[in-house]
Order: sequence, then structure tokens, then C-alpha cells
Amino acid sequence: MYVVIGKTIVVKYSEILTILDFREIKDETERDSWLQNPRTRCLVEIPRVKSLIVTPFLTYASPLSPQNIVKKFIQFPGASPLQNNSDKTVGKSR
Repeated sequence: MYVVIGKTIVVKYSEILTILDFREIKDETERDSWLQNPRTRCLVEIPRVKSLIVTPFLTYASPLSPQNIVKKFIQFPGASPLQNNSDKTVGKSR
């Protein structure tokens, strides 16, 4: 199963290592290091980042909370329609 993140980014669902709650990272230095890392791709303005979707090659900063991402996986088993109408976050499976 593949997951579309944003408009053009496609990753295998099995390659998602973890989904971190960005809001729980209290240390500002650590938060900044995640966002400024060249392997992190921000999908929205930095103040709206709620979760980090970590894959082996890149990390995606998303405006959806980890709870909402997991809820959408549960709602739509077999597909992963994690799309936002604004196309700024995780998308649907192909």
C-alpha cells in the first residue's frame, strides 16, 4: 500500500517508521533540529506542524495530529485516505 503525502510525494505505508507528536517535543533545540534537518520536508507553515511522519529517507512535517492520522487509518482499513482538502498533508493510497 502506498500513501500520498501532499500533492506529489508517495511513500510505501510499510516504510513509515513512526509518527511522532511534534507538540510533545518540549525542547526547542530538538524541535528546531527536526525542522531544519535537510531530510525533513515541511508540508505547512512551521507553527502548524503537529506531527512528524518518519520514513527511512525523509521526515514529513504534517498539520494533522498523530491521533487524527491513526484514526483515519482505522476508519478506512485497506486504504489510507489521510488527505486534507487543502492538499497540504498526508493523502490517499493508490
